[in-house]
Amino acid sequence: MESSPQARYGHTLSSYYEFQILFGGISANGEYLNDLWVFTLTGKAGTWIKVAHQSTWPEGTAFASANVIRDKGLLYLIGGVH
Repeated sequence: MESSPQARYGHTLSSYYEFQILFGGISANGEYLNDLWVFTLTGKAGTWIKVAHQSTWPEGTAFASANVIRDKGLLYLIGGVH
């Protein structure tokens, strides 16, 4: 199991309270990614957690915009290319 996201560019990174949420992007070999990771600081070190795919999941996407609706706990992914 991966312990952190692979190198990428064109991803989204959004804040939700003490969490940073990373989605998609393009890998070093040009693959469009659709993985979702959450980073949280625990003490002086950080921890990455890979979120498992649920029912409906976006295809690999880069250069999108992601926005968190805090009071609903939702992440909206808008636009981008696949």
